[in-house]
Amino acid sequence: MGVLYVAFVLVCGYVYTSLHLPARYRQKRASGWDSYFEVAKYGFYAVIGGIIFTGIFDAIDLPSIVLSWINQDTKTLSGKISQYSSGAITSFEICTAISALALAALFGVREKTEYKDPRRRLKKLAKVCKNDEMETILLQAALEISLFSVTLENRKCYIGLIYDSHVEENPIESIALIPFYSGHRDSETLELQINRSYKKHYIEEGLYGNNPDYRKLLFFRVVIPINQVVSCSLFSQEVYRSLANNKTDNPQKAAP
Repeated sequence: MGVLYVAFVLVCGYVYTSLHLPARYRQKRASGWDSYFEVAKYGFYAVIGGIIFTGIFDAIDLPSIVLSWINQDTKTLSGKISQYSSGAITSFEICTAISALALAALFGVREKTEYKDPRRRLKKLAKVCKNDEMETILLQAALEISLFSVTLENRKCYIGLIYDSHVEENPIESIALIPFYSGHRDSETLELQINRSYKKHYIEEGLYGNNPDYRKLLFFRVVIPINQVVSCSLFSQEVYRSLANNKTDNPQKAAP
């Protein structure tokens, strides 16, 4: 029976972590026994809550009231449970199990409902992934709708918007951005040279402006494998123009 109890605690923990984004993020990043203990922690909380609720229900005799609605009583029900389980499971344990699962699902769904707002979801994830610089800067760019610059191994550069970043499921394997500019790094100085602007096309097509249509902009997104990324950072057009104008020789104007 001990194995069954442990399995039940893990089931409760899994129900909760599958719905609660920060808990899911921590569980996905854990490895080995740490992953099991992360799930078991929330399952243990659910079981403790189930025991408390069952004790309260028993103190006010709620089961008898509910069973009376269907012309049953606790003594008959306890007898049937004992018969079917050969006395291994009591009615108190059954009620505790039901209460624990209900609590895990209830609190998980409540948390998941709060994260339907994309900005709230990104803010919450940003608080739990501070130890990973790549994930932190991606979430910051997505949350602030800031331009994001990515430099590849072949010195190709893309600058655009990170539409979203689902870091709660798995470690980042790729970066998807909507390009606004593209260019390259100089082979000798590695200075950024912008030579193509997509922004004008977006504006002409009515995809970007006062009310940008991000769903249609997703058609233009570029997906970059993370193993090809050399560096990435937030991008400021004002800073880029300032640095380009302050070069000592042959200053190059930034693309509009």
